[in-house]
Amino acid sequence: MSSSRLAAAAAAAGPVGADELADAQRVLDRAGARGVPWDTFSASGLLGEREAQALRRYDAKPEALQASLLDEVRRSGVEI
Repeated sequence: MSSSRLAAAAAAAGPVGADELADAQRVLDRAGARGVPWDTFSASGLLGEREAQALRRYDAKPEALQASLLDEVRRSGVEI
């Protein structure tokens, strides 16, 4: 989650201090740093190989490039 989305969510939740925002950002950073086992989802039939490959590529990109990658994936016919 980007910092701007985090700030917008915090604003919608009501008054939040800087410490709470910093704590929330640390939790999000730690969660985002963990790898998602896309192969497990694919092996269980929840994702096809094309979808798993697209998700692995998406995860590997910086946030700034993810939007353009989503556009590319949509054009390729993968459902997201």
